[in-house]
Amino acid sequence: MISTRRALAIGGVLAVASSGIGAASAASAPKPGAKCATKDLGKTVAASGGGKVQCTKDGKSVKWKKVATPAAPAAAPAGTAAPAAPAAAPTASKSVPGISDKTIKIGLTGPYTGSAAVAGQGLRAGVQIAVDEVNAAGGVAGRKVELVALDDGFDIPKLVANVRRLVDDEKVYAIVGAAGSQAIPGTYDFLKDKGTILWGPVTPPDPKLPGVFILGPSRATQIRVAVDFACEKGIKKVALIGQDNNLGAEGKAGVTIQVPKCNGMDLVADERVQQGSREVATAVNKVVQAKAEAVLLATDNTQAALIVKKLKELGASPMVIAESGAGGAGGTNTVGQAGADANGFYAMMAQDLPSSDVTRGVIKWRTLAKASGLAQAENNFSLQTYGYAKIFFDVLGKVAATGDFSYPNFQKVAESVKVNLDFMPPIACGPLPDGHSCGNGAGIAQYNLDATRWDQVRDFKAPK
Repeated sequence: MISTRRALAIGGVLAVASSGIGAASAASAPKPGAKCATKDLGKTVAASGGGKVQCTKDGKSVKWKKVATPAAPAAAPAGTAAPAAPAAAPTASKSVPGISDKTIKIGLTGPYTGSAAVAGQGLRAGVQIAVDEVNAAGGVAGRKVELVALDDGFDIPKLVANVRRLVDDEKVYAIVGAAGSQAIPGTYDFLKDKGTILWGPVTPPDPKLPGVFILGPSRATQIRVAVDFACEKGIKKVALIGQDNNLGAEGKAGVTIQVPKCNGMDLVADERVQQGSREVATAVNKVVQAKAEAVLLATDNTQAALIVKKLKELGASPMVIAESGAGGAGGTNTVGQAGADANGFYAMMAQDLPSSDVTRGVIKWRTLAKASGLAQAENNFSLQTYGYAKIFFDVLGKVAATGDFSYPNFQKVAESVKVNLDFMPPIACGPLPDGHSCGNGAGIAQYNLDATRWDQVRDFKAPK
């Protein structure tokens, strides 16, 4: 890695004021026995007519239940000191699932079989390595972490079903490092209703919801950084090839913002390929006809490899830069398919290269990965979710220190996060509407075919 950053220590405690009892106006104060929303489970508010009520589950219904007011303690006898109040200790919260006095349960869904299994197995391994690491250090506030990982085979309906199963049946506290940028948005309404935390998904558009935290740089941010790099290299004609979905739309958003910032640069072609299709020739032909000097890709791995091969077949040699999902910097899932044509291929980086022998965080992860024996534990995707999970456990340790595991309190604590792992862009979360997109920078790597290795050629930077 070009620059050195401070590594994150797990288990650091930050004093954060716990969330207070919610207040309601007299006009809207609920009555005991009235129905309440699922998202309000565990919330305590002022009741109509005085006193307080808490939103609780009563059989199959969710209702406001009157909270008993504790009797005032008896006065101490004259001449004696009143007993000191016991210190508050974090206890299992009845208002949120997955938390007991001894365990914390988290969930994960990804493609562990099928066409994206290499990526999916790596993403799962990264979370598991972080779980094993934190458990070996005593857990989070003395609680051991349990991971439930479900295979969705890169199938959109299966991923949506898995998220429902994790929340409704497995009762997880949070979903960490889930993969499926096109499928995950189909779970947003459900997660919003349940309040469940979705931490570090890879990497869908930001829905700007209270419980969703995007740690990786968005595809739009990555494409903007790619435009900056092309500008630095003197490129004047750029083209975009993106999928006909949100992924392509994010790529288009990136070039729309950034190309005008480079003096004399023009977007000479803007082409789309169908999601899942292997027909890329039409798009490549138009890019070549436009004489593009750089081609930016917002596609899948196989499409990126096919585009690289088709360009070579047509005798064109533009700079090709793919966003991190399509490029697979540090791995072989794209360049392996491109074969000899992959030499010089560029890919955006959401984290350091897994082969780094100078970045301490990577060296530590690689040692743990080798010892784990997990499938694809040493690939670039594993390093990505390892970092995401480490940050999650750090936040959760701070949440535990407040004694309040409620989702609103988790969100409050998470919105104060500012972390510099030495193998990722800086992570800084903040309040909505934009603060839950916590990563705002990307690096760039280039593949060297002769040496069969990736080299980082641009440090992690935010777009200009």
